[in-house]
Amino acid sequence: MPAPTVPLAAYEVVRLADGTILAIGFAIAAIITYVAFRFANPLWGAAGIVALCHDVFVALGLLSITQIEVDLVVMGAILTIAGYSINDTIVIFDRMRERLGSIQEVANALADNLPAPKASSGRSRRRRRKRKKKGAGQGQAQAKAQDNGAKPEAQAKPEPETAPAAEA
Repeated sequence: MPAPTVPLAAYEVVRLADGTILAIGFAIAAIITYVAFRFANPLWGAAGIVALCHDVFVALGLLSITQIEVDLVVMGAILTIAGYSINDTIVIFDRMRERLGSIQEVANALADNLPAPKASSGRSRRRRRKRKKKGAGQGQAQAKAQDNGAKPEAQAKPEPETAPAAEA
């Protein structure tokens, strides 16, 4: 037999909603602060909150699709999902930190191993098209030398020789 329900006054509903929003805000701030201090990066805290919200919204979406009534037992299940989600996120972040080291080490490793960005202009695209049209052989070598910024041998101009300074 279901328990009798007592209607709440409008001011009590508003008071409960305000308290709930305040509690959720404090919880989010506490999670971000904890993860930021533990992993030395506040972005990881924000990512943990995004993962937490995703898990809770998926569960709420399934409840909505199946039209299950939300009572205290369901709210307990939602809070349990939230707890397991943030715990899982922190464990995963801990493993990431172990494997990656500090963020600076990762940035330095990426900078050392990635090629420098190559600026491309319309001129270099035209050169590549010309090189493809010329085909293999001498023309291709000259086009490649031009792309690298060197002058081809056939067009290279000799450097003017400087005359030795006249001795007075």
